[in-house]
Amino acid sequence: MRQLLAALRTTAVLVVLFAVASLHNKHPSGPTPPHGGGGDGDGPTRPKFSPGMMPRRVGPAQQQGIQSAEKYHPKGTETSGTSGPEAPRSTNPWDDPDFADAMYDMDRFGQMGDGAMDKVWDGDGKGSGDHKPSSTEPGKTLFPPGTTRAQVEGWFKSIAVNPDSRPLERPAGDGWVVTGTRDGITCIVTLDKDGSISGGHPLSGEGVTINPPA
Repeated sequence: MRQLLAALRTTAVLVVLFAVASLHNKHPSGPTPPHGGGGDGDGPTRPKFSPGMMPRRVGPAQQQGIQSAEKYHPKGTETSGTSGPEAPRSTNPWDDPDFADAMYDMDRFGQMGDGAMDKVWDGDGKGSGDHKPSSTEPGKTLFPPGTTRAQVEGWFKSIAVNPDSRPLERPAGDGWVVTGTRDGITCIVTLDKDGSISGGHPLSGEGVTINPPA
């Protein structure tokens, strides 16, 4: 009887040892990793993490630079070993910090002042204005034939808020003088301290004429 019990115990121990050995040989490194194992098998392996795998955060300045680059260098137009000329930068002279205080006071920036367009087109009866194409007033610089009042108003408003050159303070310190070219016509525009347009006239361009003096 004792011999039978000893034999059974020995058999049970052998079964347990065999089971443990089988599990150890099947999973030597623990459970099978997802996506195909730990790199020694035939399946795909998960790439190791690196900082370059993180998505980049693009801020407003970078976005503007990317858009500008794509505008002047569209995809598919690159040539190896060469680089085109740098795209011109478009800046507004009013953005210069020197004009920060002046801009603070311009609560009517780019608007037509009261009666300003009437003066520019038909004159004020005091010798100012009257630059319409049909004007006969001596010494006046006239807009080209066919130019409309609405066109001139649009040019003046555009030049006032985004001139082609640096604004100049008027001698009396009561406003600003700016110049710009729109549709081939170069104009001078005057602004009051509140930013409203007080006057202006053509300087040059195709069709611009000057009446003979009196």
